Amino acid sequence: IPWRGIQAISDYEARGTIAECSVPTLLLRGEYDFCTSHCMEGWKDRVEAEGTVVLSNCSHYAMLEDEGLYGKELTSFLQRHDPN
Repeated sequence: IPWRGIQAISDYEARGTIAECSVPTLLLRGEYDFCTSHCMEGWKDRVEAEGTVVLSNCSHYAMLEDEGLYGKELTSFLQRHDPN
């Protein structure tokens, strides 16, 4: 199978793919991510999200590109929702 890059999901939308979610959810995307703010809108409509965190100077693999920034956002989220 040839590599298709982002074309494989270019028309993907989250609407209708998940049931209503009632647990706190962290939505992360990189500044240069192929998952654009438009793509994230479907998730915000379906999950209990505080909003979307955009990680500066990162693309889709922010956890590898800037693990410090990624970890900071994740840790902050977890501490707000499970301080123990």
